[in-house]
Amino acid sequence: MDNEGPLSFQLRNRWSAADDYEFDCGPHVDVIHVAALWPTDQMLSLETLGIESLKMEKRDYLCRVPMSTLLRAETKASYSTRSAETQLLSDIKAIREQSSTEGRQAIIFIAYDLGAIVLKNALALASRSRRKYRDIFHDTAVTIFCGCPQRSSNFEIFQKDLFMFLLGRQTEEWSLLLTFSTITRLAQNIDASTSAFINSKLTMRSRVFSLYARENGPGSIHAVKLIQISLNLF
Repeated sequence: MDNEGPLSFQLRNRWSAADDYEFDCGPHVDVIHVAALWPTDQMLSLETLGIESLKMEKRDYLCRVPMSTLLRAETKASYSTRSAETQLLSDIKAIREQSSTEGRQAIIFIAYDLGAIVLKNALALASRSRRKYRDIFHDTAVTIFCGCPQRSSNFEIFQKDLFMFLLGRQTEEWSLLLTFSTITRLAQNIDASTSAFINSKLTMRSRVFSLYARENGPGSIHAVKLIQISLNLF
C-alpha cells in the first residue's frame, strides 16, 4: 500500500488459507516490520519467529520510515512523527478492514533501529484511542524491538552513540539534517516514545522482546549477537 505521507507501507508476502488443506487452530497473523535504516534482507524471518510452518493465513508487511521525517521532528509533539504514527495505524486499519479473514487477526510488530520511535508512539496512541484503533491494540500479540535504542541514564553518551550510529549510515537524502540540534531532539524523542510505550500498558497484555541484533562493528548502538527465537503466540 503506497499512500501519500511520511511512510511507505507495502505487502511483502502472503501465505493464503487456500495454500493449505488443513489449518491449525488459532488466529491468522499479520507480521508488520517498521524500520528506518535496517536492510530488508536482514530482517527477522517467519522461520526465526517460529511461525513459518503454522497452517494459517499469514501476511508480511514492511513499513519504511524516512530518516528525514525523524530528523525534522520537533521534541515530543512533532507534526512529522505524529503524522507518521497516525498513517501507520490508518494503513493497518485499512488492510484489516479489507481482509476477508474471519475471526481474530493477531499482529506481530517488529521494530528495527529508529523505526521504533514511530511504532512506540503509534501503539501509545492506539491505547489512548480505543474507539478508533481498539482492534489494533487488543490484537497486538507480540512486539519485538530489534537493534533499537531505548533510553540511557547518561544522555550525553546516548547522543554520542546515536550520532556515531547515524554517521555510519548517512545518505545524501538526509546527511545535511545531521546536526547537534537534530541529534538532541532525536534522542529526546526516543526517550519520550519509550515512556509513552510503557505508559500504554501494552506490556501487561502482550509479549515484548528487545533484541540487539548486531555484533560489534561500525555504526552499532548495542552489541549483542542475535539469537534465534521461537514464539508461542497462542
